[in-house]
Amino acid sequence: MKKTTYLIYASFVLMLSACGTGEIIKNPNDTYSSTAQYGSLNGSWTRAQTDAIAKANEFCSKNGQSYYFIDEKRDGVVGWSPQKSTITFACGQSAEAYKDVQVECEKNLQIKDLDIIRSKVQLFKLANEEAVPFDLATNDNFPSAMEVEAIGKWAKLREECIAKFNRLKSNEPNFGTALQKTYTEQIKSFQSKLTASISELIVALYQQKMTYGEFAQRRYEITKNILSAERDYRQAILLADRDIQLKQTEIAQQQVQNSLVAWSAYMNAVNARQPQTIRLQSNCTTTKYGTTLNTNCY
Repeated sequence: MKKTTYLIYASFVLMLSACGTGEIIKNPNDTYSSTAQYGSLNGSWTRAQTDAIAKANEFCSKNGQSYYFIDEKRDGVVGWSPQKSTITFACGQSAEAYKDVQVECEKNLQIKDLDIIRSKVQLFKLANEEAVPFDLATNDNFPSAMEVEAIGKWAKLREECIAKFNRLKSNEPNFGTALQKTYTEQIKSFQSKLTASISELIVALYQQKMTYGEFAQRRYEITKNILSAERDYRQAILLADRDIQLKQTEIAQQQVQNSLVAWSAYMNAVNARQPQTIRLQSNCTTTKYGTTLNTNCY
């Protein structure tokens, strides 16, 4: 009887601690699957998902390509069997292609014509939430006539760079169900809205309707808000429960909508300004849109 009890206990512990990452499997439709599993004692679905995605990324990178998430399937019962995550993915547009475009864009921005504004704006900035450097955030000066000319040249070079990135994105694989494709398009929409919002700021700076400091701070704020919502959205689409998944994706979309409503109000106020009239120390009002706080200075 004791031996039987021991075997049952040993089997139970094994189920709780079972772990491992499987080999990459090629599917018939040119997609791949990566699997990992962990028992409750070793991390459960969260760790399994992380390992499966890491394995998929590594697989695509070794082939000089980028990893594209398609779907996730979860198996197992917490406390009774190992929790397994199976990631379906594709390898597509070369990661080096994006790097080459980035290098080319940065090189194009090294022209002497832009030297006059190089220390006042971040000419090339990848979409991230890095804090604004102090000297940029506190620059309370409007662009001079010569600087306005340089800003115009920068804007054109930036547009050319964006077009190159967009061409690469158009060649990315588009696998998965209709719902999964909808998710992919929504993520691209977040990115395009961020790009458009920053373009609006550059126009306002060019028109001398804001200082360099205001430009830097607003660029940071809109980037942070949209990237935060995009991150929440990406996490939501991985949820196993479809009802919770739908609710969380809606919340993330609403986050972006709230930010854009506040952004629209802010830009309307900026566009109504006369050139070189509003500085950072001007009177400001704060408005709340849902969970988003927006400060407008007049």
